[in-house]
Amino acid sequence: MSNIRGFKEVSKKLSKIQDKLARKITRRGAAKFAQIVRKNMRRNAPKRSGTLKKNLKYKVKPIRGGGFTAHIGAFDDGFYGKFIEKGTKKHELTSKKNRFISVNGQPRANVIHPGQSAKPFIKKSFEQAEKQALKEAGQLMFKLIAQI
Repeated sequence: MSNIRGFKEVSKKLSKIQDKLARKITRRGAAKFAQIVRKNMRRNAPKRSGTLKKNLKYKVKPIRGGGFTAHIGAFDDGFYGKFIEKGTKKHELTSKKNRFISVNGQPRANVIHPGQSAKPFIKKSFEQAEKQALKEAGQLMFKLIAQI
């Protein structure tokens, strides 16, 4: 997670304009940052069915004390993105209610799953896109301020 900080010029100009307008500009800057990172995440996401790629989203929310934060990642049906990102431990799968788990056509009551190694595409995507996203978000904010 990254905060858009270091834009001293933007901060000075934002302090001079109306509070409501400043919040709108800041929110749009955070959204622009999130859009660029999400685009890179979708490009790097492992593709099987496309569900994960479709469910990589962002949400921009206000934070106390002013400013906004952007949550970028797998939401809704893409919940399993966290398992791909961080991997899973070795674990046991057990059948439920007199059902069986089929392994190579053989019914079994329980199976030891070997786990899954981590494939950190979300972190990698964020690190790749961070500089570009900060630059473009800053440019958008300067453009919006100039239009006032």
